Amino acid sequence: MHPITASTARFLGRLALFGWTQVRACLFAAALFCGMALSTVLPDLPVARYDLLLGYGILLTAAFLVLRWETRREAAVIAVCHLLGLAFELVKVRVGSWSYPEPALTKVAGVPLYGGFMYAAVGSYVCRAWRLFGLRVTGYRVRATALVAAALYANFLTHHWLPDLRWVLALLLLAATAGTAVHYRVGERRCRMPLALAFTLIGFFLWVAENIATYFGAWSYPSQLGAWEPVPLSKWASWALLISVTFALVHALVARNAARPSDADPRAGRTPGPGRGDAGATPDPGADPGGAAPAPAEPVAEPIGTEPVAGPTTAEPVPAPLAPAPRPAGPLLCLAPALLLTLLLTLPGFVPNTGPRAGSLLDTFLPWLGLGVPVLAALALWRRAPDALCAALVPAAAWAALYGAQLVPRADAPYDLTAVQHNASDENPDPAATARRILDAEPSLVALQELTPATSPGFAAALGPALPHHAATGTVGLWSRFPLTDVRPVPIRPRGIGEGWDRCLRATARTPHGDVAVYVAHLPSLRLSPSGGFGSARRDESAALLGAALAAEPLDRVVLLGDLNGTLDDRGLAPVTSRLDPPAPAFAFSWPAAFPVARIDQVLTRRATVTGLRPLDATPSDHLPLAARIRLHPGPPGG
Repeated sequence: MHPITASTARFLGRLALFGWTQVRACLFAAALFCGMALSTVLPDLPVARYDLLLGYGILLTAAFLVLRWETRREAAVIAVCHLLGLAFELVKVRVGSWSYPEPALTKVAGVPLYGGFMYAAVGSYVCRAWRLFGLRVTGYRVRATALVAAALYANFLTHHWLPDLRWVLALLLLAATAGTAVHYRVGERRCRMPLALAFTLIGFFLWVAENIATYFGAWSYPSQLGAWEPVPLSKWASWALLISVTFALVHALVARNAARPSDADPRAGRTPGPGRGDAGATPDPGADPGGAAPAPAEPVAEPIGTEPVAGPTTAEPVPAPLAPAPRPAGPLLCLAPALLLTLLLTLPGFVPNTGPRAGSLLDTFLPWLGLGVPVLAALALWRRAPDALCAALVPAAAWAALYGAQLVPRADAPYDLTAVQHNASDENPDPAATARRILDAEPSLVALQELTPATSPGFAAALGPALPHHAATGTVGLWSRFPLTDVRPVPIRPRGIGEGWDRCLRATARTPHGDVAVYVAHLPSLRLSPSGGFGSARRDESAALLGAALAAEPLDRVVLLGDLNGTLDDRGLAPVTSRLDPPAPAFAFSWPAAFPVARIDQVLTRRATVTGLRPLDATPSDHLPLAARIRLHPGPPGG
């Protein structure tokens, strides 16, 4: 391999390992944010959301102790961070810097007790990073840094009444940390970073985390009460300064005392193995795990780039380069399925759709891949492996980004008409009962598929009084409160199917809000077989023909009601879905009626919005009826 290529590969490998270790260090924070995100999609409960988050934070802390992912000393530091955070919150909320607008029983002076867990998460990150990276500090002025950190904390509380000295204190912090470096391990290599730069980088990522927290309603700045907007960039500097408080605490209570096993992890003296504790975190030979190493008998050969400084310091020499640590197979076994699950969720288009149409099959059931997340999380808890739990959070975040909005309850939005889409089944034994179930939704438009000469009269008799305008072509029909004009069949018959296969019509509905082109379609069914795979070729061909008809539609406003035999994620329906707008986020599964797992019945629009979509109660069909509330956009007169 070319030397430059080999060097680049090593650098990228170390960078990836550094990033993964950072993810492991953020485990408590990531779990906390996942709980916040989940709390926003819960249905109305008798317990306030802030109270639930407090209980969740306590259980999370207990779980980390029971699973031995944090030591008792680290838990004590995190508790101190929680208390300092609560004191900080009490002042900031009192002066109006931000607020917690939701009600809760566990609020004190407007601050929910769970609020301190955000600061506890920062303390957990510093403790875990210290341990996982084998952190060492050189040239560290203990008293000077601690005094400046305490002054910074006090200034953030008092600057509302006294002069704001943060920039003076920032210069003092730079002076106190001048020549101070943190040394950390990435794989076999020891690296070094100035402490001031470390504070700056951590402050940036805390600013990113604050944006995430406010987005999920953990708290709100005054500018975010109407609608969420990014946290001001100035908060980056505030976090970069405040992190000095947590660092000083961890150094004082954990790093300098980690050599005392009586207060440490009961497993002290044991190297965590794969599947127990922090997999892959191997302590440095000859060095204590907390940051204070015994003075060497002779000078260390590796230069560290700093000279001893005057005043009280803790000069901690950098140990010699480590021998390669064995790589446990456990993390790889955890990472592989999590990575595969994430790739399938976020990049399903890379699964080919030729031959057996595996891509369309994946697209149809894509939301159900989320069931793999609790399986991975359960395995991680069973193995007591933080690596595995961190890995499970990645596909969980991907699933939440893709489908989380569909779990959020939505307030009723304004609408102009209700349309019902239903594959009524060609074997429906009671059309009248099915029609009554549909009319309970008070629709203005009803589209039915799989009509037969035996069932059509029954539907016409039951729907006619409420929906007097009717059009039908082949096996599809449309009933309307509004007059229907320009009714015509739409040719979507794929090759290889004989004459008489008419499963699409188009009509103009003359609504009080203007004309709307209404399409009723039933695309060919899919067949799954071991030899032919996911047989969607005819469905895809029919979708292309329907897409061409929609592209040629002269009216601006279009409503498509149809059994498309595919979900909106299915790439085979792209000729249709690319020309129309999807409904508001909602799973609204419609098939099979006995245990719905997919929505293959669709209501799509152009220059109109489906503001609400819900399945109705079951009928004798194997599909559930779908009721859609539609808001029509303003259009030109007569169109």
